[in-house]
Amino acid sequence: MTIIASEKLHKIPTNYPHIFKMDIDDSGLMQEVAIVKEETDGTIYYIKIYGMHPIDKARLKSIVSTRHAELEPLYEIMSRTKLDGNDLNALDFFHFNYVKVKRPRGAGIGAESLDNINLSAIEKARQQAVPVSSGTGEVAKSAPNHLGSPRGGFSSSF
Repeated sequence: MTIIASEKLHKIPTNYPHIFKMDIDDSGLMQEVAIVKEETDGTIYYIKIYGMHPIDKARLKSIVSTRHAELEPLYEIMSRTKLDGNDLNALDFFHFNYVKVKRPRGAGIGAESLDNINLSAIEKARQQAVPVSSGTGEVAKSAPNHLGSPRGGFSSSF
């Protein structure tokens, strides 16, 4: 069950698709950000433009300035774009270096919740597990707890 936030993050559009002014750090100051992805619960994945290297700003501007950029989410456009100069995938590059997450007040975690875990399926999988042979023709006993050491630490028999 996904919890929808009671408040949405306030975004002011700019002249470029996917670029908005937002109070991203709750300081009261509107800052320019690129919205890479927006979830149904209001969570956004964004790139803060202030502080980016000028070369990376130019790369981002060229991506959001492409024809029909307003028709798709930014992550889709980036996933098909190779960066000039280093031939890296734009989504990989920007995600690794710049992308951050902002959740609105009241947003909840959805699919990863414990409510979505089916314990009966886990038990069924355990019962159907195939025993491992020890190489001597015997079925191996289950692995000892605590990483194989009787004292609970790592085994010194490496």
